[in-house]
Amino acid sequence: MSKERKTLNVVGHSKLFYSISCALIAIFIILTFVIGLNVAIEFKGGTVLTYTYEGDIKTSDVSNTVSDSIGDKSIHLDILSL
Repeated sequence: MSKERKTLNVVGHSKLFYSISCALIAIFIILTFVIGLNVAIEFKGGTVLTYTYEGDIKTSDVSNTVSDSIGDKSIHLDILSL
């Protein structure tokens, strides 16, 4: 009993594979411009500080305290509740 091996003729279908590759690349480039990239802090620059606390806190108090401490008024503050 011999097994028959099936082969895929890649070279013979090269135009099909090139077309599929180009179409996927074009779709991803278009989606990148339409949706945009959601990059992490490593690509934006800046600093991320994470603090844990219990109880209620006013975001304006935290923002003012940090702004006064570092002397920078352009602070983006995210409050995450766990």
